[in-house]
Amino acid sequence: MGFFSWSTLMSTRIIFVATSLLFTGLIPATAKAQVIQDDAVIGPLFGVEPVFHLEKTVQPGNSLFGIEITNPAPGRFTFSAFTIAEPIAFFPVEFGELIDENFRDNGRVFLSNGDRGSDVPTFSLDFDPLESHYVGYWDDLGLPFDVINATDNFGWARLTFDGTDLTVSESATAVGRGIFAGTLTTIPEPSGMLLLAASFCSTALRRQR
Repeated sequence: MGFFSWSTLMSTRIIFVATSLLFTGLIPATAKAQVIQDDAVIGPLFGVEPVFHLEKTVQPGNSLFGIEITNPAPGRFTFSAFTIAEPIAFFPVEFGELIDENFRDNGRVFLSNGDRGSDVPTFSLDFDPLESHYVGYWDDLGLPFDVINATDNFGWARLTFDGTDLTVSESATAVGRGIFAGTLTTIPEPSGMLLLAASFCSTALRRQR
């Protein structure tokens, strides 16, 4: 039986240490991020209607997320920031698109209740009867405040025009994590990435034997 090479020995020690930390609780096991379904609604808010707002993840007295909706023409809906509480952003997305702290990349059009670098005061979406569009949103509930980062809440909603009104067909908010539009799938947390790296090392080790 041959001797292990130095690289093989180090790979083995890395896997052993990572596994030991995991089972002793020093590295938390990968857990499904908290995802709040049906968080978004369209309805009255402070006497204004209709307003797209979040009901389950906001903190009464400390936070508020609201987007005012107007209907300037049949099938056309215009969105504008309504609240002045924590910083928020609201933008159109496609199904399966990752919504995270990089939502401003690639010149995306989005609206916000503060200066976020490329925000617009309003944007509009056109709907045919029974047609749906996805929108994404960012709610600055993480620290540090007023800084877009991975600890904030990110979410999506599917808006549907029923021929008369705009409604929320489904929605989901990921608490402190990015999320893929139209799904309940969130991006991995750092401990999950560590375990994934350990798995790659294990595969490499088996191939060397």
